Amino acid sequence: VPGIYEEMESNGCTPDRKARQMLQTALLISERRHGKLVCKY
Repeated sequence: VPGIYEEMESNGCTPDRKARQMLQTALLISERRHGKLVCKY
């Protein structure tokens, strides 16, 4: 997921708090679905 942030920043837009929350929620859902941590923070 950090790659998404880097891609957004390289495109000239920084993710705001709402977008970050949405991504984090999606990450939690995908983590539950796969049953393992995708990436560490």
